Order: sequence, then C-alpha cells, then structure tokens
Amino acid sequence: MLEVGKRYTSPRTGTWLEVVERADGNMKFERSFAPGTGRTDSHLHEDLTQTWEALSGEGMIEVDGQERQFRTGDRVAIPPGTRHRDPWNPSSTELHVRGMFEPVNDFIEGYAEAYVHHLTESGRLTKQDEMPLLQIFVTSKATNGRSYGASPPVGIQKASLPLMAAIGRLRGYKASY
Repeated sequence: MLEVGKRYTSPRTGTWLEVVERADGNMKFERSFAPGTGRTDSHLHEDLTQTWEALSGEGMIEVDGQERQFRTGDRVAIPPGTRHRDPWNPSSTELHVRGMFEPVNDFIEGYAEAYVHHLTESGRLTKQDEMPLLQIFVTSKATNGRSYGASPPVGIQKASLPLMAAIGRLRGYKASY
C-alpha cells in the first residue's frame, strides 16, 4: 500500500505521484505529467468510478470516444463501464492533476504499487510514463481486476488474460500487491 504524503518521482522525466488521502475505501492522489507524457490506450473499469481534476496546466482527456481539452479547474467523473482515456499532456509545460478512485480495490492497489515501482525503481515505464501493458495483465490476473481495454471485446480479453499474464511473468513482470 502506498504511503500517504510520500512523493514518488521519476528520475528520467520528473513525473511524480503522491497519494494525498485514503478514507472510506477511496484514494485521492496527485500526479504530474511531464510535457508529452501520459497518453494511454482507451479503457474502462467495470467496478469503480474514477474522477479527475486539473489543478494546473493544460492537457487532454477522452470520455466515450470524445477528446477534449482538460484545463485548470476542469473536473470529470467517469462512472463504471465508461470507456475513457485518462488525462495526458501534449503541451510543453507540466500538467498537475488530482485523481480519485471510488472504491479502491485490489487491482487499483496493485496497479499503484507496480506503477510506483516502475516509476522510481526499475525505469520500465513506457515513453509516455505509463505502465507497460504486460505489467497491467500480470496485475489484473493477480488481483481479479475488472478493468479492460476499450477493444477487443471484454469477453475476448477475459479469455486471453491468463495467457497474457503468463507471458508478462515470463518477461519478468511481477504482481506488486
């Protein structure tokens, strides 16, 4: 479990993540996005609400296939089952956001632990400062995660998860939770 108030920083880009509050099964965190980082694939979470607030800077966010600017003061709540792309920073200045997961489940705990490990220790984040897909498969399998890519269909992803997680483990990825 990540420590509240501890900042985890990438030595490569300066991107950082800090859990700022844990209460009532929820987790609030702040994250910086270095210029040109943060773009992930579109995905969905079947079992949690994800909320994002832009604290400073400008970025982009996508909800239900619609990309839009994400600027200081903007807030977006993403209900379970909604296809989305988390905030990312295509600009030349830092983007600072606050995020919240409601509720925090084993997948989110495992994802956060693995993200911090990759961010600060192994240097194995993607060029976007995001988690490698094989690590996500390993974490999802180990925690019975219910988060999926926007495509292919969820049923195909569920059926292929054991194989993809096994490939990830063979490539050296481990569940952190």
